[in-house]
Amino acid sequence: MAEPASKKARTADLSSLQSFKYSPPQTIAEIGCNHKGELEIAKELLTLAKECGATVGKFQKRTPKELLTPDQYNAPHPNPTNSYGATYGEHREFLELSLEDHRLLQKHCQSIGLEYSCSVWDTTSAKEIITLNPKLIKVGSPSNTHWEMQKVLRDE
Repeated sequence: MAEPASKKARTADLSSLQSFKYSPPQTIAEIGCNHKGELEIAKELLTLAKECGATVGKFQKRTPKELLTPDQYNAPHPNPTNSYGATYGEHREFLELSLEDHRLLQKHCQSIGLEYSCSVWDTTSAKEIITLNPKLIKVGSPSNTHWEMQKVLRDE
């Protein structure tokens, strides 16, 4: 098996980099939860991202009741003016798109020539997004030490 380019890049022997194959960079449009929980807004944001030159449209998927403690879930939103629910948990639930919504967004991406991607924040979300088989599943910094989720992403 060939040595990965990342390992080759750490060597002082620059001749070993000759086999490196250049690929154009990808431009990722972070849609996140800017869709306000509405599928049609999410599709519109993908289309706009493609028109602006993005090559990937990326969402985020969370399971608020798994991710938040009961106190966090039931706490008021820190900025009630921007809240979509009586509690922070209800706010997060409102913004979440279903797995079927993500499947439809992936199809929309395919129809406009954009790659679909998603950040996952918890084990349930990871298992769900894996079923879509996207080329890229991102782990957000807050989840870097979520070992159970990391194992799911590695093994499933």
